Amino acid sequence: YAAHMASIPFWLCYTIREVSRQNRGKVVPTRYEFWAARCLFVGIFMDAIRGVDGLYDTVEDGSFVSVWGRVTVGARFAAWWVRDMCGFIMLLNLHEFILGWTSTALGAHTQRSLVMSLRGSFVVALVGLAASFYGILLTNRQLWQAITMIAVLPYNAVCAFFCVRFLWGTLPQVQLLVPARDQAGRPPETDGAQEFLTRMQKVVTITLVAHVTMLSAFPALIQQKVAMGDAPLVAQLPLGTWLGSTYLPTIFDLPFSAPSVRPNPALELVELAMGWFSLTMWCPTKGFMGYSAKSAFVTCGEIGQALSRLPIKDPRASRVKGD
Repeated sequence: YAAHMASIPFWLCYTIREVSRQNRGKVVPTRYEFWAARCLFVGIFMDAIRGVDGLYDTVEDGSFVSVWGRVTVGARFAAWWVRDMCGFIMLLNLHEFILGWTSTALGAHTQRSLVMSLRGSFVVALVGLAASFYGILLTNRQLWQAITMIAVLPYNAVCAFFCVRFLWGTLPQVQLLVPARDQAGRPPETDGAQEFLTRMQKVVTITLVAHVTMLSAFPALIQQKVAMGDAPLVAQLPLGTWLGSTYLPTIFDLPFSAPSVRPNPALELVELAMGWFSLTMWCPTKGFMGYSAKSAFVTCGEIGQALSRLPIKDPRASRVKGD
């Protein structure tokens, strides 16, 4: 909890610094970096509201306890939903950004089915998360936590597929467009192109690890919450109690109210890791090959066209539409 609270001011100051650099023209961001910085800025504020009171589920019965008991469950869940929405938008922006510039660079059409699957799972996750949070507030049942994870799983699976597709399918094709370091007459801008591809590879690899971790952990967590389905989320209140205006019991009350119950730090660790993950997904702002865009950011089309105009490194590289 202390590490989380100490991280929030750092995340906020760093994000403000990057947004300021972008706005002042110190560096022209890519479309992905531009929106990621602004989504994270909002997400950090929401995370502060959600996390300032701390949140732990107990090992024995899965019920929630807080550190101070100063934030209502309704306010916490509202901030939690907005924070997760910002994270979902960052992922949507990342994958649509990659689809855009890779399709332009390779001269291929963007498959409509891919875009629809990504946006569809995004909507399912967003609506499912809101409905599940409302279900928890309305019923005080832990079963709704399982439904929350089930609603988010398809989006994680689709995003993981996009990561695998880029790393082992699309990226090797794009790399064929970049001349080798020892190639004669290699233009200087090639170094910037290679740096951009390396950076995107790192971002997508980190994202894939996060998705695989969640896809691996969620089934066991879902099974646990289904088993505890009729148990109350706030142990001191009966099922069917409206939790919107409820303050959670604190960990300092546990030695007196429930001496055998222990708080589980796993949830707080996950939230801390998600914050750092969201920051490392895009920062610091690097832009693309020193481009000075006419708009606020470098578009997918500009990146794709720049890569496609490099001297061809490998005769296997193709820019024919439909490849």
